[in-house]
Amino acid sequence: MNNKLSLFFENAFSAFKSTQRYLAAPAKPGGAFSGGKLGGGVSKKGGAQQVRKIEIPIETDAKKLANFVCGLNIVKKDGVEVPIKPDSEYPEWLWSLNVDKGPSLEEMQKDTLQYWARKRRLALRHKNKLMKNEFPQPFIPNKIKNLRLA
Repeated sequence: MNNKLSLFFENAFSAFKSTQRYLAAPAKPGGAFSGGKLGGGVSKKGGAQQVRKIEIPIETDAKKLANFVCGLNIVKKDGVEVPIKPDSEYPEWLWSLNVDKGPSLEEMQKDTLQYWARKRRLALRHKNKLMKNEFPQPFIPNKIKNLRLA
């Protein structure tokens, strides 16, 4: 009787062991999972390059802001600022450009493609605003925000 019971438990235990799932393989030195990352990691030669941000200095001199277009030559190092010309030197079509938001949704005709594109865009903006309110940003104290870890 005792042998039958122990045999039953051994079979049940081995059946349980065979149904276990392993989500990640252990790290093997020099193998596919080197680096200790899930999914195999990325070798140093083929790794992703980090994007460096260009920091544009903020101009605070009022005379320079009134006479030059500051920050226009961001590609050139120590670029020369472009001076602002009088209005008569610019082409006439520049002053006739429409820079406002365009007609409201009520003023547009309902059977046009532009109407439905604008309606969809407004609905997406509204949905995104609701989602932002539903899931607010977590509170992170300023002490932790200002830490430089790298």
